[in-house]
Amino acid sequence: MNNIKVFLFASPNDAQNVLKITRYCTFFSYYIDRNGLLRKRNAALINMSSVMYLSDYGISDCTELDIPRLSADIIAECRNRRFSGIFLDFESSQSANLLKSICQLASRSGIVQFIPLSFASCATNAKLIIPAAISGGSFEQMLREYKAKYGAENLCLDLVRTCQDFTMPSYMPDGRNLSKEEFDTIMADHSPSPFFSKELCSKYFTYRCNGEYHFVIFDDASTALSKLEIADSLGFYGAFILYSDYDEDVKYIINGKQKNHG
Repeated sequence: MNNIKVFLFASPNDAQNVLKITRYCTFFSYYIDRNGLLRKRNAALINMSSVMYLSDYGISDCTELDIPRLSADIIAECRNRRFSGIFLDFESSQSANLLKSICQLASRSGIVQFIPLSFASCATNAKLIIPAAISGGSFEQMLREYKAKYGAENLCLDLVRTCQDFTMPSYMPDGRNLSKEEFDTIMADHSPSPFFSKELCSKYFTYRCNGEYHFVIFDDASTALSKLEIADSLGFYGAFILYSDYDEDVKYIINGKQKNHG
């Protein structure tokens, strides 16, 4: 992998472990308080990342915000901290005007904006975040379709870690999300033999419990790296990884080195 930019995100609670691997990490430190002001937790935390992370979590009513002022404060913080990009992890449709305002100011300042695909119509110059999770079809074909529609240079891959359990037969696109503890328990109790699906670009196995057959699809560092390599080959701009999804295995993904997983 030579061209794709890889960005690591993490909670400040994981800082001690993350900093053993790299100092180039964006921590979830910035937030918007109930008064509509930009705030920062863990101000002393070392952050050598070039990207600010900001979500709309906790904002109940964006119509009450002073959007011009808040947007200006956010861009000013980016300039002061020398952030060259801002990741706007917004989910509520009510946040559209705020996102649009931030992106407009960021664009004028030469700051790259990363936004969810659902807000694509709100910003003409932003990089769009494409989820890497897939439970059917072809992963590479999915990325090719996004590329044809938006242009690879405008796309980034969100390397979210998939781990889902489907009770067979299943007619739903999504299974039950498994926690790490549940997954480990299944592996210990049933000792399944995982296989790699080239189409899904994920691993899978089957097991039987209480007379029912189950199909489990999951990711690890090796499948994340495979997905990253495909995105890179298609010319994607970047990719984002959450530390808590892969823990210390993020170093294998960041360094582009395979690790043997059972």
